[in-house]
Amino acid sequence: MFTYIIMAGSGAITYLLAQKESDTKNEKWYKEVIAYFMYVMLDMLAVYFCMAPLGRITRVDNMTNGITEIQYGNTAILFSLAVSVAMGIVFLVIKKKVDISVEVKRK
Repeated sequence: MFTYIIMAGSGAITYLLAQKESDTKNEKWYKEVIAYFMYVMLDMLAVYFCMAPLGRITRVDNMTNGITEIQYGNTAILFSLAVSVAMGIVFLVIKKKVDISVEVKRK
């Protein structure tokens, strides 16, 4: 359960930093929820793939229920905070500096 609180907190840090200077005040609430969960997933994947080879994250497979839990060590918790701040700044820069548009040309 503690791992889920860590993931939700790091996702919230990333979300708040990414939304800090953006002009998306009129977004629908469900789009904001989807963006938040996207940030949680990206933070979790970054921490997992960086810390699992070092042995700072362990997977616990429960064979009776078929549930796999991820347990963060102390170093992984601190690393998840650093990753969330870094990813929040990166997404803020991407939102401010990159304009993505699609242009369709007919022949």
